[in-house]
Amino acid sequence: MNVSTAAPAPTPTQPLPVLTLLTHVDATPSDLQPFETAEIESMERSVRPDTNLLVQLRREASNPLWTIARGVLQLAPLAVVPMLGLSGPLSVAANIGSYMLASSGMRNVVDGIRNVAESGEPAWNATRIYKIGKDVERKKLDSPILAETKDTSANVPAFTKYLVDNMKQYPAQVTAVMVGGHGLAWKDCANFKIRDLGKALKDATAQAGKKPDVLILEACLMGNLEALRTLQGTARYAIASEETMGASGLNWKSILSRLPQNSMTAEQFTRVVMDASRRYDQVDTLAVIDLDKVEPLAQSVEVMARELRRVAANGDAGQVKDALKSGQRFPAGVMGFGSNLRDVGQIAHTVSVSVSDPAARAAAKNVEAAIKAAVLSSVTEENYRGVSHLSIQCREGGIDTQKYARETGMKEWAGLLEDTKPWYRKIF
Repeated sequence: MNVSTAAPAPTPTQPLPVLTLLTHVDATPSDLQPFETAEIESMERSVRPDTNLLVQLRREASNPLWTIARGVLQLAPLAVVPMLGLSGPLSVAANIGSYMLASSGMRNVVDGIRNVAESGEPAWNATRIYKIGKDVERKKLDSPILAETKDTSANVPAFTKYLVDNMKQYPAQVTAVMVGGHGLAWKDCANFKIRDLGKALKDATAQAGKKPDVLILEACLMGNLEALRTLQGTARYAIASEETMGASGLNWKSILSRLPQNSMTAEQFTRVVMDASRRYDQVDTLAVIDLDKVEPLAQSVEVMARELRRVAANGDAGQVKDALKSGQRFPAGVMGFGSNLRDVGQIAHTVSVSVSDPAARAAAKNVEAAIKAAVLSSVTEENYRGVSHLSIQCREGGIDTQKYARETGMKEWAGLLEDTKPWYRKIF
């Protein structure tokens, strides 16, 4: 009798989930609360067995009826001030004060009504971590709460621990981190200072032994060169918008439904996000940025700034100022009145074709090439055709250029903004 000595067939191993998405959402501002809750609830309606979705949600929710009542009280001075019979400077001051108070009151009334109409989630103040599960009751978060603390600050150690614990516990083919809330370019994102956000992500990478594949900045104005420079090394790719984003965020229902079965790469995941964002009314511009290419881009901008400073010092400051004004302003429209951000690619293009100095033109062409290498794909609404998807600080009169240089490392650009400061800023 022959006995087979062949090794038994290996048992097929279960493939890793296609995606682990670690979301951090700042819903402490009252205007974001119903939208952030609805966004997380949409993940519950779209959750798949081959994904791990976790959410760290910061929330400070008061009774919306009290918010409405407070707003109504703030509107009262609009009626009272005219009855006081004031004149001259006192009348001007009182009217200015009453309109400022009324503006805040109207915002409270709108926020309160919106919370009543759009949010079924009861008021609570805490930071919670949810493991997203199936949706049970519409407008309420039904997912199990893994942890809760009453600290609602932008806590770097707590955010770092959340990332480390769950990157280790939920390995996947693609790991993405999404940070959502209000954004302000190189200054803040979701109530984190950009430097603090970068520290948390870098510390998490060191402790977990791997960095996330994709960092999604679901906040306004985060397609910003200085911010992305600070965040380099925190992920392979970043997804961000130069423009403001709608309060409802990205279309997670569509994103999750488009994920491929069985296997997925980071590049495929970024394409899914882009495809789900086309013709989506919350997104005007969105781009995938290669974070490894951001530092070479920043260095090329610094070289261009140095050349432009030389051009301005040699008597051609007018050409330089015109170039700085040529980029699309962000945010655009009425919201962008007095804004500080301009499209760096459009500035570089203007320098390359309009500034007479050959060295400056060559430096600008290098910036354009570096942008092309860094921006891998994009979504662009019709009114934003031609933007490069990366903004940079401008309008030097509104910032402390020394502080800007310290926080961003963009010393030559800060010097250029200082050199081209309007005459009245030099006096005052």
